[in-house]
Amino acid sequence: MKSSQRAPHDSLTETRVARELGLFLPFVRPGTWAKRKNGRGRSREAKSQDWKMAKDKTRTNHILLLLCLNVGVDPPDVMRVQPCAKLECWSDPLLAQSKMLTKGSEVIGELLQDQYRSLMREKKENIFCKTCLELSVDDLKYNLQTMRKKARDGRILIHYNGHGVPRVTQHGELWFFDSSHSQYVPVTITDIMQCVGSPAIYVLDCSNAGAILHHWYRHNFHNSRKKDILICACRRHEDLPMNPNLPADILTACLTTPIRASFEWYYHYSQRECLLPNVTKPMLQHLPGSAQDRKSPLGELLWIFTAVTDAIAWCSLSRELFNRLFRPRHDMLQMTLFRNFLLADRIMREAGCVPLSHPPLPETHAHPMWESWELALEFILSQLPSMLNEDFSVNPSYVYKPSPFFNEQLTAFELWVEFAGTSTKTPDQLPCIIQGLSSHQYRVRSLRLLARFLDLGEWAVEDALSCGVMPYVCKLLHQVDLPYFMTVIWTKILTADSSEAVLNELIRGQTPPARKFLKVLNPSMDNGSGTPEPGHVPESEVFALDGTTKEQCRAMTCFILSVVMNGAGLEAQLQCWNWGLLPCCLSVCKSDDKQLQAWGLVCIASLVSQVPKAMEYCVISRGIHVGEMSALLSSSSQVVRAAACFCLSHLIGLGMLHDKPAYLYADVAMLGLLSELVNDPSPTVREEVLHALARYFVCYKQSPGSPALMGQSGLLQRPDTMSTLNIENPTTNFSSHSGAGTLPVPELSMPQSVVSSDASSTQDAAAALNPGLPRSGRPGIFGYQHKGGMLTTSGDSLSDLNAGSDGQMAPNTNLGFQSNLPHSGAQLELSEQLSQEFDDDDQLQHGAEGEPEPPAAAAAKKAGALPDLRVRLLADVKCVIDALVDDAFPPLADTVAAVMEALENDVTKLPTSTLFATMRREMEQPLFRVEESALTLERRRYREQLNKDTLQAFVVKASDRCFLASPSGPAGRVDNAALTPLLPNSDAIVASAFRALAPHAVLANKRDISIVDLSTKTVLSSAQHPVTVTHTFVLNDTADNPSLLVTDVKGRVSIYSDLVSVPGGQTKASISLDTAFSACVNPKRVCADWQTSDSTLIYSGDPMKILVYAMEEERLQQTIALPLRGVGLTALRADDSGSRSVAAGFEDGTVKYWDARSGDSHHLFAWLVSPGVQDPVVDVALRLGSHHVFSAHKSGVIKVWDLRAARSDYRKLDAYKGKTLTFAKLHHLHPILMCGHTSPDQPGKLQFISTKNESLGEVVLPEMSHAQVSLHPFTTSALVGSSLLQF
Repeated sequence: MKSSQRAPHDSLTETRVARELGLFLPFVRPGTWAKRKNGRGRSREAKSQDWKMAKDKTRTNHILLLLCLNVGVDPPDVMRVQPCAKLECWSDPLLAQSKMLTKGSEVIGELLQDQYRSLMREKKENIFCKTCLELSVDDLKYNLQTMRKKARDGRILIHYNGHGVPRVTQHGELWFFDSSHSQYVPVTITDIMQCVGSPAIYVLDCSNAGAILHHWYRHNFHNSRKKDILICACRRHEDLPMNPNLPADILTACLTTPIRASFEWYYHYSQRECLLPNVTKPMLQHLPGSAQDRKSPLGELLWIFTAVTDAIAWCSLSRELFNRLFRPRHDMLQMTLFRNFLLADRIMREAGCVPLSHPPLPETHAHPMWESWELALEFILSQLPSMLNEDFSVNPSYVYKPSPFFNEQLTAFELWVEFAGTSTKTPDQLPCIIQGLSSHQYRVRSLRLLARFLDLGEWAVEDALSCGVMPYVCKLLHQVDLPYFMTVIWTKILTADSSEAVLNELIRGQTPPARKFLKVLNPSMDNGSGTPEPGHVPESEVFALDGTTKEQCRAMTCFILSVVMNGAGLEAQLQCWNWGLLPCCLSVCKSDDKQLQAWGLVCIASLVSQVPKAMEYCVISRGIHVGEMSALLSSSSQVVRAAACFCLSHLIGLGMLHDKPAYLYADVAMLGLLSELVNDPSPTVREEVLHALARYFVCYKQSPGSPALMGQSGLLQRPDTMSTLNIENPTTNFSSHSGAGTLPVPELSMPQSVVSSDASSTQDAAAALNPGLPRSGRPGIFGYQHKGGMLTTSGDSLSDLNAGSDGQMAPNTNLGFQSNLPHSGAQLELSEQLSQEFDDDDQLQHGAEGEPEPPAAAAAKKAGALPDLRVRLLADVKCVIDALVDDAFPPLADTVAAVMEALENDVTKLPTSTLFATMRREMEQPLFRVEESALTLERRRYREQLNKDTLQAFVVKASDRCFLASPSGPAGRVDNAALTPLLPNSDAIVASAFRALAPHAVLANKRDISIVDLSTKTVLSSAQHPVTVTHTFVLNDTADNPSLLVTDVKGRVSIYSDLVSVPGGQTKASISLDTAFSACVNPKRVCADWQTSDSTLIYSGDPMKILVYAMEEERLQQTIALPLRGVGLTALRADDSGSRSVAAGFEDGTVKYWDARSGDSHHLFAWLVSPGVQDPVVDVALRLGSHHVFSAHKSGVIKVWDLRAARSDYRKLDAYKGKTLTFAKLHHLHPILMCGHTSPDQPGKLQFISTKNESLGEVVLPEMSHAQVSLHPFTTSALVGSSLLQF
């Protein structure tokens, strides 16, 4: 945390110190190594319900209606007391029989058919519905078998109405008639099931229907016929209700006409007389509107009813049962029946009858959502008196008021997401949100809330998929132009589940998904006719997606397309290529957003992976490996650098497909770029370099003369399958595109100007391939100069490249990269041979007199040379791999071991890159603001208050004098409490550091690092370091989990974590190594300092330069060249006030000062030197907030340099009167200098002086060895070797 303003530098008051605490003790600044180790925490464990049960494509298109009404004749076991229920399908069969001069059962059969057809969205010709009246047993068997033959493997619905026959027997028997219709004949449900087969739905509207279900379970049919479904009108020993206010077939009425059944229940069982006295029963029967028009009263009621029943089922049923009954994608009739069954359960319980089903459903009749349904019902019915005229016709002057149901549900869901997003209970309104997606009125708001809900984590995505969001978002993707919303939603879905089922849902449809998502990358994309597409969303209108930016949406688009191309394969790659994805990705790589750059590179890798022709265009014609890639490899973001390496690994390998120097040298150029990153501080980047080189190594190892088959690396598997790739003009959008699948592009043939050995000019070919780019400015790979090795080129500008025919190398052009690795003899020989090969190729092409030689003769002459060059190139690749293996630090050690084992034993087990998975986890991070829990906020407040109280207790008001805290006066107090025996091996302490706001210290001897509690003299945790430690720095000291940076004599920089106790009072057994990298190979003397304000490590192990590492970015930020050759650097300090300045002392007594903000690594801000004096500098210091540099010299002289004066102007502090000075330390806050002399054979003498040249006292340490000295940043405490000094 940086301070935006600084107080004046005149005094260090307590207020100023508290304000500038962030300059050297940031509250929280977690390093990327901590993110890599800890990963992303989730608020809730992800659910594992399988929403893909929708893959069952069984439909219910065959309906058999078995009506045994026997109108006019009561069954022998039924006593009907008038008045009683008599309506069947809302019609009186006796009245129909008397008026129409036909059987009443025939009228009921026709009405029931119409009611079932109204439930189904299928066309009438696709529905087979048959009504059988008063069936005999023989007719029953025939009709059941015939229906099964017609349905084949589909589901059959058997609707049985037994209101005119006896009740079901206790043995599970249904009643029918004999052939003469004079007797009742029982038929067991077992016999019916044998004729019907499976799957089937049985709707049993008769008394004692529960006995059938009892018989079903008793004979274990629920296990043997798992696809069958039963719906029974009542329980065992229960009769159908006889209430005259309800129809006789109340179950059938609820299942087939739920709105009218709701009206009847509302009219007879609610307090209508009090609430709506003006609404009459005839009004209810004339509710205007249609089921398809959601803006009409009837259509809106049906829509609300669907949302309510879905919400009730979602809250009450298990996920598996919900997906089976309420989300069968291909069986709308089954889903509608169970929605209506929930209404039947509520209404029939009011009449004293409990319907049953298999699978059994929990009780839902008292769910709170029914109150919302009743409220919506009342709101719409209350408008009927004004909506209808006296003759029940629609009043044309009345304007219908839509129900506020969905607005209320959306508001409730929004409040849940805002305030209860971390709750363990899924919101009840989720099905209502999904229903809102299908309406233009609520779509935008529903999409925004859905995006925020999916952003809560993987569990939210699983819940949304289980609730049935997939069909809606697929339909919106292909039919509605809302690219930004679709990008966010599909990103969250694919981060949680990118299985084949999800990808199939995404890519199916008439419009390719690439075209939809590319509108986010390229807002000006048109339909090929030159006019913008209708409904195109301008880039300025991003629909108020709070928390997201356009750059984030574009990065998510690249992620989606990468997932699609990786999962769907070649067809998706062709679609994306032909719709112009490559130029879009190259344009986003130039963005300032690092995440967008990284995903653009990954998207390019997915686009060209295993597509040789696309690789040839990108590398040979477009030259992106030396244009865009070379710049991105030096990015400040480690993710961008790793993504660039990942992209190169998919572009490399053309040299094994073609016997041409241009292709081989393209591989050489890319290998040279990769070799530059061998010592990158980021383990992620080094891992990608290792994967790329290992795959290239395996390629040549397997088959030096022919293409090797590799999986993910871009080492090519399908060299001859490209038939639709528009390589001749990859940026053109064809207006003739007609849907998904293979696009109508002519068969591909690579242009002769690119692959032909006798082409006149490769530049001409490149210009022909991409007419939009000027001929003279086109980047390419041609024109290289060989110096020293194949992976080595000199550093001229790319703009001077000259292309020759067939990729011949111009004599004075180069790539602009220089490898730091030592070159083997094989490299030198290979370079010379390759150069000679190019010369020979030139002679073959033009002959002795300049006349061109036939291509066949030239090819025959050089046919045997390139395979040999490939083998020799292997030496360079092996050299770089060995360099990576030598620096196999965590977390790269396991990957290196796996790669080397695969290379030595079985190359088919070569591990694949984990970069895509890592970046995908980053994409799972929340986009929108998430409120922290009360516990987290309380912990943060406690930590901030503790830091503030501790700081106030530590800080002493600045003054011109410093009073020592010891009661013995100026001598101070030494607490030499045997710290050394606490450490392993009891070796001398070579490095130490204080914890700022805790009584802890870091002590390191030759091979061990320990965290010691100074108050109890106990070791909290420890770890072994492989070599001798030189410096230790505590990082993120005020955070909950600080880290430790360690340098050693081998030039390595290591990061350790777990320095503090874990909750519960327990402690870690050992601190853990998170990451490490090599800053210098075999350094002569290591000097280092940590700059907390910028999270920067200042390091020098080479007398020629100082390295500035930005540890938060994990990169080498700057290299400061030292102007003095042969003069060793002895001290190095950084200014921790945020100025990014560095001071260094040398053996010749000079002091140099740099300001890193200048950006010029050679800019020397000040050269401080004493004329004629060769007095080595022991230490240098920069006073916090001042313009002075302190330098302590071996002769005992302490100089104070004013940076505002001349370089030779200084003042001396001669209060030190000891022997030869061996160390000196300046306190950050107090004007105190601690300096002294240490010797292994003599007592050590410490002297304290003020910055005004006043002696403040001295201390004699009898057993002080030459060791690192550490000062506490706040208190007057010091660690000198194993001695703790309070002064």
